Amino acid sequence: QTSLSIVSSLQRTMSTLTGGKMKNTSTTTRLLTSSLLLFFSLSASLTFAQTYTVSSNLDDGGPGTFRNAIDLVNTGSFNVIEFDDVIFDGTSGSVITLGTDLPPIAQSVTINGTGASNLTIDGNGLILFGITAGDFTINDLTLKNGNNTLGGAINSFSSGTLIVNGVHFDANTASSAGGALSLIHI
Repeated sequence: QTSLSIVSSLQRTMSTLTGGKMKNTSTTTRLLTSSLLLFFSLSASLTFAQTYTVSSNLDDGGPGTFRNAIDLVNTGSFNVIEFDDVIFDGTSGSVITLGTDLPPIAQSVTINGTGASNLTIDGNGLILFGITAGDFTINDLTLKNGNNTLGGAINSFSSGTLIVNGVHFDANTASSAGGALSLIHI
């Protein structure tokens, strides 16, 4: 519905509720119109978190996998990745071992792990995170055995913000620079 049709509906509703004795109709219409325009303007500028929950430790790109989550982030479908804390609880199933390089991340994303002692992403000698655009926040997990030319675990070429909290880096390597991470702001 348009703002005008919504205002018209609200006027009819108010008129019905007041028994048809609505006073200052033009003032009421202006107030309602201004309020609705402000609401629609604010709504259009808000960004709401869309969360994907990883529920599988497989690396096949199927539903529920971390690789699938990254693919969906890159399409703009999600901007937060979380891990199921029942599955990723520090037991043997709490390791995601890569079979191929993770795809580069080209959208802003926040990745929330379940704790550095509960969740490990094992690069298996492959590329873990290549950030090409957007802001990147990663929290509460272990990044292990990543390997890249720059930044064994995290390599960011993005001009966005990089935030790392509660992340344990273990045995990541880079042939040029930054065994754990490399930041090249362009």
